[in-house]
Amino acid sequence: MIIGARDSTGPFHLTEPRTIAILGGGFCGATLAARLALRDAGQLLRIVLVERSKRQLATGPAYATANPNHLLNVPAGRMSAWPEEPDHFANWVRAIDPALRPDSFAPRRLYGQYLWEILRQAKSLDRSRSTLTIVEDEAIDIRSTPRSGAAVVHLRDSPPLIASDVVLALGNFPPSHPPPFDSLSSDQAYISDPWKNQALNRIGPNEEVLLLGTGLTMVDIAIALQSQGHQGKVTAVSRRGLLPQSHRSPVKPPEYRLSPAEVSRWPRSAVGLLRRVRFEIIQAAATGEDWRAVLNALRPGTSNLWRSLDSDEQARFLRHLRPWWDTHRHRMPASQAQIIRQMRANGRLQLLAGRLQSVRRVGSETEVQLRLRTDAAKTTIRVPWIINCTGPAHDLSRVDDELLRNLRRRGLIEFDPLRLGLTCAHDGAVIGAGGRLSKHIWALGSLRCGQLWESTAVPELRIQVKELAQRLTASSIGTITNAVVPDLRIVPVESISAREVAQP
Repeated sequence: MIIGARDSTGPFHLTEPRTIAILGGGFCGATLAARLALRDAGQLLRIVLVERSKRQLATGPAYATANPNHLLNVPAGRMSAWPEEPDHFANWVRAIDPALRPDSFAPRRLYGQYLWEILRQAKSLDRSRSTLTIVEDEAIDIRSTPRSGAAVVHLRDSPPLIASDVVLALGNFPPSHPPPFDSLSSDQAYISDPWKNQALNRIGPNEEVLLLGTGLTMVDIAIALQSQGHQGKVTAVSRRGLLPQSHRSPVKPPEYRLSPAEVSRWPRSAVGLLRRVRFEIIQAAATGEDWRAVLNALRPGTSNLWRSLDSDEQARFLRHLRPWWDTHRHRMPASQAQIIRQMRANGRLQLLAGRLQSVRRVGSETEVQLRLRTDAAKTTIRVPWIINCTGPAHDLSRVDDELLRNLRRRGLIEFDPLRLGLTCAHDGAVIGAGGRLSKHIWALGSLRCGQLWESTAVPELRIQVKELAQRLTASSIGTITNAVVPDLRIVPVESISAREVAQP
């Protein structure tokens, strides 16, 4: 697919219509494509959404699960794809199942269907202002051509794509191998990514399983094993053995308030912020609220607090406080917490806190040595199956991704100092080698974690998508103008049955 032509000023120049290439078809990529396609007015756009697997288009691994016990960990009333219409998802899902209320934690597969429906409607509209094309392929490189006002996106199996702007909406990366499991990366008994190729179906109903990690991914996998009739013992291990906290049941609307002016005067150190949050929790308890209300009230200002810390304090937070933050900030629904409690009570699930020391194959089993936090001696576990449940990779320097590797080699991107994401400007424009601000390449979603910290959940991502769409539609080949941003046409809520929504 070539959109452009060669001339004497550079390799290519753009022809009409202006083209925006979106690399990645998960939540961010799909909703950005839909938002651009559903505009009522403005510049003529060609939107090209590149996703390597149409099976996961709009869903990604998170929303592709078919297990009804895999639930959203945010209530339906806060999961609208459109911040302009906060009840959009709650109304949509209630048309499928009237029992699901705004405070319900809906099955993730339904949310995937919701995103499919948004993208399907955006693609099916016969509009004169935009076209949406979906390409099933993988972007492997981008060549920026500043003089021609274009970027050339190289795809693995298709001709190059010429675009005025390229959005990196790559989503979460597969989990890294925790040391010392790099040596088992090709071992059939080590499941490095539990979401790929229906990996759990290979496990026998009575076989013991060791889960690496005790966070939300572990919760999902433990519940998935039980759902498929697994009766063997499951052991989950992490360095601190912390389990995600539970949401309140029933869910209460936010009632505790934090003044933005007061928060702006909070300490600018990891320890200082910890002490201040603990103080707020004590204050909340005096009014009958619990710690959840404080974290909910803090959420809108979390990114500002993160940016106010210098890199040393951010690193100190990651090193010492992140596990406690993650388990309290990213909570599981009460129904999932009940399943986990029952599994632990009947001895089917055991949690351990310790460090992985060594791993080796012994016949048909894998022997893992642990040093528990409560015991200086080593503990040995032998199991036929080990599953990596450490969650998405957080360190980009350990991610094996050809596109990122090539962009970094070309100097088009740089990792942020903590390697959580890319170095970006305030609007998501990537910053390359030597501090060079890109006019064509934008980051979206998890690639902005180092800059924003809160950059993985729908309530924050939908704001990012909206703001980037405004930037793109108010720009002229990468230059922001004062043009009026056209209004978004909200996709109507349809009364549909509980069916599989056809992918675009």
